[in-house]
Amino acid sequence: MKKGDIGNEMYVSIKGRLGIYLEDFDLKKQPAHIVEEFNVVGEKSLEYSNVPRNATVVCLDEDETICLEITR
Repeated sequence: MKKGDIGNEMYVSIKGRLGIYLEDFDLKKQPAHIVEEFNVVGEKSLEYSNVPRNATVVCLDEDETICLEITR
């Protein structure tokens, strides 16, 4: 998910790690936070409608990441 986009879904990390970037996304920089397995990201998009996302979230383990998507 990308910072500034309007979200209609949240994700549960089932396998792999997710990196949260609060500033401009740059893989050369360390993420502000790392989400481990069995944690949630993007839940505010289900609680509040039409609110821009606060951060960019990317898969850090691209070959091994599995997320469950939950939509409105």
